[in-house]
Amino acid sequence: KERLDRALAKIGRTVHREFSKLDANENRALIKTKNDYVGSSGKKLLSDERTMIFRKTKSQLIIDFDISLIASYGDIELGDIKDAGLCVRIPTILDLKTGKGGTIINSEGIRDGDTWSKRATWVDYNGLMDGERVGIAILNHPSSFNHPTPWHVRDYGLFTANAFGFNSLDKSREDITFTLANGTRVLLKHRIIFHKGDENRARIAQAFERYAKQ
Repeated sequence: KERLDRALAKIGRTVHREFSKLDANENRALIKTKNDYVGSSGKKLLSDERTMIFRKTKSQLIIDFDISLIASYGDIELGDIKDAGLCVRIPTILDLKTGKGGTIINSEGIRDGDTWSKRATWVDYNGLMDGERVGIAILNHPSSFNHPTPWHVRDYGLFTANAFGFNSLDKSREDITFTLANGTRVLLKHRIIFHKGDENRARIAQAFERYAKQ
């Protein structure tokens, strides 16, 4: 049994295996892929199946991003680690550190730097671009592993929903390192919303309520 983060630390790779479905029309696009996580020795450690659905409204771009991590090649240990999960990098002009109107808020009403490591059902990161407030929200579905997820979100624009970041982000929490048994899987399920306005104008709380029922 190997531990995934350590086995991948020395030039580990994610290798695309196949597109299992591609479909698009004027209203949406769907991509399904299968991938392998390969250690520096060349050994396959884990596989995943990803489903990405892209949709556009008048004021938003929405991406549904589901990742199933599958122990396809034997038992695998998944560590409690701060740098893991679904990550979006915020443009510098929007980040909090730049000091030009950037702000972070989560579903619990916690703001800015205090959102780091906290568990929440969604987080919104918004700021000013060309004089207009725009933002990116990530919603964590109730069926997603370890919901509500901890967030590795920083003032310099790192924005990560990290279902594996418990003790590694907050030493008062228990280490959740665990073994994913051969043939089993965990689901990471999120919706990313690129929007105009702040979290209130974009109705992110209401968007989460709708998403949670799907």
